[in-house]
Amino acid sequence: MKKYLYSIVFAALILMSATVVNASNEVYYTNRKNVEMTETEYNNLLSLGFTEKYISGMNMDEFLANKDLEGTILSETKKFVKTSTIMRNGIKITVTEEITEEEARELQSHKIINRDPSGNYYDGLIMNSVIVMTSIIAGISDTNMRFMNTVEWLVLPTDRYHDIIGIGFDSDKVQFDSIIICKQEWEDEDYEIVDDYTCAPKYVNMGGLAVIKLPEVTIQNLESNIYFNVKKQNGVGTITSLYAVGDYAHAVSDVTPTNLMSHITVNDSVGIIIDATYGYAFENISPAVASFIGTW
Repeated sequence: MKKYLYSIVFAALILMSATVVNASNEVYYTNRKNVEMTETEYNNLLSLGFTEKYISGMNMDEFLANKDLEGTILSETKKFVKTSTIMRNGIKITVTEEITEEEARELQSHKIINRDPSGNYYDGLIMNSVIVMTSIIAGISDTNMRFMNTVEWLVLPTDRYHDIIGIGFDSDKVQFDSIIICKQEWEDEDYEIVDDYTCAPKYVNMGGLAVIKLPEVTIQNLESNIYFNVKKQNGVGTITSLYAVGDYAHAVSDVTPTNLMSHITVNDSVGIIIDATYGYAFENISPAVASFIGTW
């Protein structure tokens, strides 16, 4: 009788174990690229700073590179920025300022474009464009952190040229430990989602940049993203503070990446720096700084 009872208990334990394994491997979410994810893998992606929207368009290569990384968001900073283009006495003037989320959402609901019947702008406000920039520091292991910067256009710009997205860091403390990944995502006029991983990355001593081409087609919204991993510099011990200086530069004139690359850099104090050769071609947007205070 005891032998029979032990056999039943052993069989039940095997069945329970199989059920747990199957549950952990069960498909929890399938994105629009047909990438299947378990619940654990999906939550791991969220823990690295990826949004649900981003995950919905993640390709297989990117998924495989991130699915097993269990992160912790250590710092997240959002900044809402409005750029007003004004015509005064036939001269275009741009004014950039930080605004509240409430103000940004209000502007998102409408826009103003002042043109006469011939298509020429007249004096007054031409248009507002609005972005929300989010900088993130995520811990992914005892030896690595993930820096990420995401820029979403709440009110789309009229100028669509080669923009710059970047993240600056303190090179006395950390260095690159991965390639730069950048991506753009938008909805076309039929509300079909388009993903584009095309960019021109640049690695500098104090951070990473990418030059991206804004789509010229009619779109409904637009989001750009850049991220990479860092590790401690050789010989650096405990780090108690760290900054990820997320920045973005919007072009109002067309400059090709080939011409631009040798004239741009990024650092941990002001973000993206464009020298005098092409500084005129970009709007100045102040960075969103994520700051980690703790022990690493």
